[in-house]
Amino acid sequence: MAENKNCVVSGIPYVSVWDGGVEVETTCTIDLKTGNILDVNQVFVAGLEICEREYVRLNDEQVDVLEDDEGVCWVCLEGAQRADLAPKEPAEFDRTYVVTEWCSNCEYESEIHGWDTARDGFQAFCPHCGKQLMLCDQCKHSPDYQGCDWTERHGCFRSRGDKAEIPSPQALGLRMGAPVDALNEEVLKEDDDGQKDRTLP
Repeated sequence: MAENKNCVVSGIPYVSVWDGGVEVETTCTIDLKTGNILDVNQVFVAGLEICEREYVRLNDEQVDVLEDDEGVCWVCLEGAQRADLAPKEPAEFDRTYVVTEWCSNCEYESEIHGWDTARDGFQAFCPHCGKQLMLCDQCKHSPDYQGCDWTERHGCFRSRGDKAEIPSPQALGLRMGAPVDALNEEVLKEDDDGQKDRTLP
């Protein structure tokens, strides 16, 4: 590995990963002040199709190769001028408690504010037609998602195991800031299988 007074180092191992794990290694030259990769020695990659990852090996560590909007390749090095441009670790999900769901009964999309699935569950009422609304999109993005096992007779694992009280259509309409006159109170009754069924008065 060669180094000069300008902190430009050559002979650094440069590895590209192809087609599910095939590694091709060559060498590159890096400016340690900026992290910019100045040159990569060409290597024969015939027969390989998809490059999945590129990294350099520094001090026995793998440092991912990044590319800026202008096509310049670089690596994030501690103390380098471009280190502050490295991708940040995603922050903890900032919940907005806004649920958007499409109703299969009336085919309207509704946005419900102040909805917490941990508190309110994954069943609501459509503020347009008053029928039961399963929050399928919220379910699919939940950490405890088990795959959809919904059937018309037995519902899904959310409706069978969700013990949270389902807010009434009136309460849901108030959350949306919408008039509730058009919403009919749904009466929930238990059928022979213990499932909640809907009837309109």
